[in-house]
Amino acid sequence: PVTTPAIDLTLTPMEIRSNEFSVSSGGTTVGVRAAVSRYTTPTPILDARVRASGDLGEVLNVAHAWGVEAAEGMSGSGPLTLDVTATGPVESLNLAGRGTLTSATLTTPALTQPVAIKTAQLSFTRDSAILERLTATVGRTNADGRLTVRNFTAPQLDFQLAADQINVRELQALMAPAPASTRAGQKAAEPGILARTTGTGRLTVGSIAYDTLLLEDVQATAALDRGLILLSPVTAGLFGGR
Repeated sequence: PVTTPAIDLTLTPMEIRSNEFSVSSGGTTVGVRAAVSRYTTPTPILDARVRASGDLGEVLNVAHAWGVEAAEGMSGSGPLTLDVTATGPVESLNLAGRGTLTSATLTTPALTQPVAIKTAQLSFTRDSAILERLTATVGRTNADGRLTVRNFTAPQLDFQLAADQINVRELQALMAPAPASTRAGQKAAEPGILARTTGTGRLTVGSIAYDTLLLEDVQATAALDRGLILLSPVTAGLFGGR
């Protein structure tokens, strides 16, 4: 259950303002304060802050209860701290914040197995986010790296990723099946996020196994172009050569 004991509101003809109220789930409490000015005009202005320190899964429960779409289908556990501010016109909010996650497990609709996150630090603004000091495990693959995302509508990525091993068959099995095609008369689904993503990065992997093919000490420069991943150049150990 998610509980909100009380919200105190101050109302004037030009502004609605709340106290810093709490939203709780289990042993985690999320503190929220918000003010909406010019609320009778077509361009209301928001000034809000959300702070949390507790369990990832319980914070996701709060997000589900308050209708945060990004949290749909996600669950997890582990210590999380989060501090977010949102200011400006409601249609073009200026977002800023930071968060840390340690010794956590995250389950998402995109993967058939949970991701174990040893450490992660996130900072973000309205149109960019930086994920750094990331150390994570999924399946038998351990990886660490960093990621910068710009322009969330059509994401532009810059990343560095190092993994100890990748088994291609296992990786394929980790990917959740795509949703069934829409029925006749239903609106077609929006293009997936990968179809809108571009970027570049550096990839290093201790070994990549695909059936009897084994690549070792793999190093590559990666380019992402709306669903196409290009690795060029690629160097690797192969059958005793390179």
